[in-house]
Amino acid sequence: MGDKIIPQIGQYTKVQTVSFMTMKLKSNIEWAKRACLVIYDQQTHREKLTHVSNGKNNWGFNRNDAPLLTHLAAKLKQNRLTQEDAQVLLIKMPKYARQLICLSFDKDQGVSLLKHLDLYFKNQKTKVPF
Repeated sequence: MGDKIIPQIGQYTKVQTVSFMTMKLKSNIEWAKRACLVIYDQQTHREKLTHVSNGKNNWGFNRNDAPLLTHLAAKLKQNRLTQEDAQVLLIKMPKYARQLICLSFDKDQGVSLLKHLDLYFKNQKTKVPF
């Protein structure tokens, strides 16, 4: 991730924010698909063509995941993702939670992420059975 530092999102701690993002990427295929495309967009043009990560810009897929996840992102863009591919995304994408938080913050100061955090944590507090 380079010189980026995970930003503070609302009143939530960084641990809460990263935990929430990781949980969503593990359990929600729509979040995993969108995350794959967003991280794919961070790859350089050369990395997209060769399916190999150079590691120069500290963004995008890591060196080990680049061949597979770049291929899956291309399949996703063509709407050819299989059920097995979707399961791979659910396994691989949580490690990019921190990078996605930084990208969300860069996009809109984390406003859209804050809405999801509020829905999750406030709903959890009201559902306590005791």
